[in-house]
Amino acid sequence: MRKLILLAICCIALSLLVSACSVNKMDDKINIPLLLHTNADGGVATYSGAWDLSQCSVKMNEKLYQSATPAAAHPTLWDGENSFVMEDLPISVESKNLSFDNNLVSDGFMIYFCSPSLTITLKNQDGVKTTKILHYQDQNGTKLTSEVPDIKPPQEYGIADIVSAQEIFYAAYEDEMMYTFFSLLNQNTATFTIYCLTYNPADSNNGTWTKFELNGLGVGTNCSYQNTVFCDKKLYLAAVDDLVVLDISENKITKLSSITEKAKKIVPNSSQEFPAGPTAILPSGAWDDVVVVDFPVYTQDKIGHAVYIAFKDDKILGAIDITNDAINVYDSALKLKNTCLSSSHLASISLPKVR
Repeated sequence: MRKLILLAICCIALSLLVSACSVNKMDDKINIPLLLHTNADGGVATYSGAWDLSQCSVKMNEKLYQSATPAAAHPTLWDGENSFVMEDLPISVESKNLSFDNNLVSDGFMIYFCSPSLTITLKNQDGVKTTKILHYQDQNGTKLTSEVPDIKPPQEYGIADIVSAQEIFYAAYEDEMMYTFFSLLNQNTATFTIYCLTYNPADSNNGTWTKFELNGLGVGTNCSYQNTVFCDKKLYLAAVDDLVVLDISENKITKLSSITEKAKKIVPNSSQEFPAGPTAILPSGAWDDVVVVDFPVYTQDKIGHAVYIAFKDDKILGAIDITNDAINVYDSALKLKNTCLSSSHLASISLPKVR
């Protein structure tokens, strides 16, 4: 009887172990959607694709649209699926299932974007006041709107009594809460501060404020959705040749120097001859709580590389190195595992900002 009991316990333990391994294996399967922009006759052709982190591969799928120039091929915003916002609409589209919107809207409206589920409409009123209206989707996909009111910061912050809605440089909607970010540069003391107000859109007057002092961290004062990613209640900011993370829940500032230093070593014989501009490393996308950053690297023979590195919870999951004619794919230890699309004349890629 004792042997039977021990055998039963062993079987149960083995079953639980196999189940746990299966769950972990499933969790490791992360596919990040990509747009692959390739040089083509008469312009740039854009294809759907995917970066499989577990298999260390990049796949090119169907052609989506064609654009006149490389700049026009990149969407201002892409939801990782079928919705695009473009400065210049494509000259041809391959599928009726794709949705394209233009950046500018007539009748006094202009739109800018923070994430696929949230846009902000600027409406000019009498040529003087600008009202910001948040357009977002709840977890059920229901489309909602909420006007951003003038917001009163805590008195102890010692700033303006009212922060105008025009001063929002970034906003995100996550877990039924709105996160709005304001920045302030004190010309007298040369201090740079970012403030975050977290609130329920149904009651914007009862929110929680978080303050981040960013002196000496290299974060530029021209923060915008173009150099910022919000993921899992954290704001990722470009900081010259590094990254800074603002953790809203913990009210903590972190520099991700360990990740960026490792990423710089991916390309052999690379130099620090970055293109002109104050920022070399940019948060470029997020998907399933995985953040992707990119930065240019040049070898001594002046061959350009675009390196993208994916990480989650500050742990590297993989990287890709894009040259003019190939994509080199690396594993979580940053070891080269695969070379893909070696004859596709790849020009560049685009990533979704957040899922």
